[in-house]
Amino acid sequence: ELCAPANESSDATTAFAEFKELHGPADPAVLEAAAEARKLAKNLPHLLEDFSSALLSGLLTLKPSLDVLEALGVVAQLASPGLLVTVCNSSDGPRLVEMIEAAFSAESSHMVASGLRLCVSLLCKHNENLDQLVKLQGARMVAGMRYRSSEQAPARGTAMPAGDDVKTVAKRVLDLCREREGPLPVEDGMEVFGPAYLADTECGSRIQGVCRQLEAGDHAGLKALKEILRELSEKSTKGPTLFALSCMDLPAILLTFLGWSPDSEISPPRWQEFVSAFTEGGLDDARLLLSAVHEVLSVKEGFPVCRYRGDRGLKAVVEPVAVQLVGEVGTSVYRPPSMVSRTIGIEPMVPIAEVRNLVLRTTPVADTVLLKFCFTKVGHAVKT
Repeated sequence: ELCAPANESSDATTAFAEFKELHGPADPAVLEAAAEARKLAKNLPHLLEDFSSALLSGLLTLKPSLDVLEALGVVAQLASPGLLVTVCNSSDGPRLVEMIEAAFSAESSHMVASGLRLCVSLLCKHNENLDQLVKLQGARMVAGMRYRSSEQAPARGTAMPAGDDVKTVAKRVLDLCREREGPLPVEDGMEVFGPAYLADTECGSRIQGVCRQLEAGDHAGLKALKEILRELSEKSTKGPTLFALSCMDLPAILLTFLGWSPDSEISPPRWQEFVSAFTEGGLDDARLLLSAVHEVLSVKEGFPVCRYRGDRGLKAVVEPVAVQLVGEVGTSVYRPPSMVSRTIGIEPMVPIAEVRNLVLRTTPVADTVLLKFCFTKVGHAVKT
């Protein structure tokens, strides 16, 4: 009531007048305290905003975990849309993207549920920038896959995170996304995410333009693709993302550029252009491409990988695939002349890093000096 003069409400003003009539003038100390209370009440929203900003920044410096993701979801739910957009456009933006990516790629269904819960908090702000962030991370696709497979039981000894279970939160994400984006084509009971899904985003339009160049055999498309792959590591909230590349079906686009079809082999001139573009100045671009294609395939393909040969069942996952490795043109002191190329068997689900280790461990070395050095180390302890 002592704060009533600062309030525009006539009822509050009347109450303050009645207080003065009954009790007389208030003590100066009380009036001073009331003035401080009015000032605090006026600044309280700003204090809450500053606290939320500091809390978000602190959480985003931590390693992705179930507890961190749950806390992020709660803070994002309380924060204003303007604050969340500011975070996305700041140096904390890439960390937020990493948090969502870590949640969606986790084996634990609880981690995925926490990531989806964070996306619900962002979608409920009804902000175009936040909606685009969630869209580019493929939250709708992840929610659809989890909703379909939500009958799996929780791991033994693992508590369910607070709030809704996986199926409920996935359904919530699907409802919010469908409300904003409308229906999508459905195949085998699953929504299909093609180039049209991201056509309304700057990232999607850019990648689609590059894909058109590659489909037309334009060499400039390879240069543009390399720039996109380099930007992937920046984790921008506006893309590009691996989900966006999967929507454009990057592997199929590259095969089209190379002139491959079920009835014809790869075009040698196109292959030379491709190799030249991704090896000039080193192999960094080739590594980025290989990693991106591997990740895109893991997004697009389900388990097991046997779409056209379903009778094979789980055998399709463990049966090795013959892969021919061709060395660089020219001689190498580390590779015998007889091993210009070699064929190895790789199981479909083996990570590329393990394939690299296999090649390093099993390829003979032609350098006698290196071999002699290695033999001198046999039987000794090597300290690092």
